[in-house]
Amino acid sequence: MATAPSPAAAGVSLRGLVRRFGAVTAVDGISLEVEPGSLVSLLGPSGCGKSTLLRIVAGLEPPDAGSVSIGGRDMTSLPARERPTAMVFQNYALFPTMTVGQNVAYGLDVRGLRNPERADRVRRALESVGMADLADRPVPKLSGGQQQRVAVARALAVEPRVLLFDEPLSNLDVALRERTRDELRSLQRNLGITALYVTHDQEEALAVSDRIAVLRGGRIVQEGAPEALFEAPSTSYVARFLGGANLLDGRASSALAGLDVPEGSALAVRPDEIAVDPEGTAAVVVARRYLGSLVELDLRYEGVDLRVRGRSDAAPGARVGIKARAWRIVRRDD
Repeated sequence: MATAPSPAAAGVSLRGLVRRFGAVTAVDGISLEVEPGSLVSLLGPSGCGKSTLLRIVAGLEPPDAGSVSIGGRDMTSLPARERPTAMVFQNYALFPTMTVGQNVAYGLDVRGLRNPERADRVRRALESVGMADLADRPVPKLSGGQQQRVAVARALAVEPRVLLFDEPLSNLDVALRERTRDELRSLQRNLGITALYVTHDQEEALAVSDRIAVLRGGRIVQEGAPEALFEAPSTSYVARFLGGANLLDGRASSALAGLDVPEGSALAVRPDEIAVDPEGTAAVVVARRYLGSLVELDLRYEGVDLRVRGRSDAAPGARVGIKARAWRIVRRDD
């Protein structure tokens, strides 16, 4: 159960934001509401505008149009140092010649904060990420996960009302990324702080978010709770990005699910929603990948390439039967 928002948590309101770089429109009229104490992920591939949008909120990029409000106050014209935000960067941006404690204190030094409040804030920030006993350790002596925690502690030390995460786990290996992901989500919930979280990883977004905004070409194409987006994508782009859905229309959709889809739409079926029948002959196995707990098959069916995940002994070249266990109709936009 999520902790109630901190009294210091602030909502974020983005209205009609536009950011251009020459002929390229990186952010194209984005509006988004972030509730106090919630974590909203900006999800999309490289170049979709998600990091640019985060930098606009932080005050590191000026918008060409639109506004940014935090806690009901217009921040659009304020520089980054005057905004109640703190950024956790993809590469952590730690100073290798400083100790852990000195890195955490850096933002406080910039703001002219002195002892004893400075020391108290550093201590509390390090305690919140479980690193209070490493304040004197040099940064190069830390593991990747520990460096990530220091970056978070440095952000927390300035007591922001909104935390901004820019691909914070991309430099970690898979096992550490999953553990750190859960730690960040637990910390955000316990603090009750508002957070905007940029990622290109759909599994990561589903795991940490209260809400997800899926971006494409500088625009939000769908926004909502993780379960809602995963179970009811509105377009073929979202269906493919969240869950890697197979998209079919015409004869293939009628054969697989027993229905035809309307013009301009497609039948979306996730790989785990297709049952394989070893006694059937409707599809040909093109490739097989053993993934440990399941097997992934590439199939050719009614002239369409399908991906299926589950349990199967079928080898490349074999013929199998298939049936959709669940599906949804989505608008074609790819």
